[in-house]
Amino acid sequence: MNLTQLFCDMDYFCQYFIPEWQKQLISNKETKRTHRMSYSEIITIWVFYHQSGYRTFN
Repeated sequence: MNLTQLFCDMDYFCQYFIPEWQKQLISNKETKRTHRMSYSEIITIWVFYHQSGYRTFN
């Protein structure tokens, strides 16, 4: 699977999962996010890293 396809899949997943997940949180207050990346970008990097077989980012 290439990186673009993985990102599209993760973005599609996040469009439906994140709102449902936020409904289930105990504290449902609006908080300012401190990161500048979207959830789908973060998850894409995480999944791509684990599929790569590398053990560290070095």
